[in-house]
Amino acid sequence: MRTNRPALFAILSIVFFISCKPYSFIDIEVLEPSKVTIPANISKITFINHSMFTEEFYQTYDTVPGEKTGDLLNIQKSGSKEVFNGFIEAINTSPRFDTANIFYLYLIRNDTANPTSPIAWTILDQICKGKNTEVIVALEFFSGNPSVELETTYRWIDGRSYPWSFISLYFEIKTFWRTYECFSRKIIDEFLFIDTLIWETSESSNLIAMENLPEEEEAVRYAGILTGKEYVNRITPGWKKVKRKVYISGNKEMRKVKKQVYSNNWHAAARTWNKLAYSAKKNLACKAAFNMALACEMEGKLDLAVEWAIKSFSTKNKKSTQQYLDIINKRRMDQKKLSQQFYEK
Repeated sequence: MRTNRPALFAILSIVFFISCKPYSFIDIEVLEPSKVTIPANISKITFINHSMFTEEFYQTYDTVPGEKTGDLLNIQKSGSKEVFNGFIEAINTSPRFDTANIFYLYLIRNDTANPTSPIAWTILDQICKGKNTEVIVALEFFSGNPSVELETTYRWIDGRSYPWSFISLYFEIKTFWRTYECFSRKIIDEFLFIDTLIWETSESSNLIAMENLPEEEEAVRYAGILTGKEYVNRITPGWKKVKRKVYISGNKEMRKVKKQVYSNNWHAAARTWNKLAYSAKKNLACKAAFNMALACEMEGKLDLAVEWAIKSFSTKNKKSTQQYLDIINKRRMDQKKLSQQFYEK
């Protein structure tokens, strides 16, 4: 769990883009709510790999021309395990859960007629009690399908035509997820994830080109980790880098205070902007009020940020101020959703 944050809804200034314009851009990180809300009081999750079938199921592929039981079995085994590794890796970057409270369980799927059917609540109740867990995240289905495309063309080199190979490795991923809440005995999310990873290379021969592509094992590993991370992003709040505008000119004081902004001293900068926001010069007052809105956002005071943005817009009607006001209002709505997903510590 990533914890090096000043506060739940705080944002951190990272990089400044300096130019000769009257404003600059800064990179900040904002905490965004997840699409799926897991109640804030829940801290323990059991991850169930429910994507593997019985050995008898895989034996049926012996009769399919060109298909090897071992290949399918290995892809599903290694791929689904890597999904959990990606899941844990993403949990480590999220402030929502601690990996010490994430448990792993392997559960064979017996229903081959419906490969995405839910787990029976009689089984889930035992798991919830046995693992002392509150939510179960189940990887209900995992499929990885690698394929290779080869194209040979010709290139002119030193006045002669030589064959040239273009090879693409495609890896199609299909996964189905289901999240169960133990206490309410409800399914709070169902999600189908489909993606295709592509690696491309070109060389003077097929053999050399193939050597530039990842081995199947590596492709499966990458696909599994990606899938696990994607689902964590769906069920946990996460940090996202965004840009913000800050005015750094207007008069001597505005130019001077930019040093405080660059050193992340927003309190000191705000004292100057607060005074200049009431200047008789409308352009200067507009810029200072805009910067005050940004300073309030940096402190997590979004309601106050809206007030300053409105003052800036009413002083001088600027499209960029209206756009920033829309951003802050969305963050206020996000904050309400975050309060349902995450307790500030």
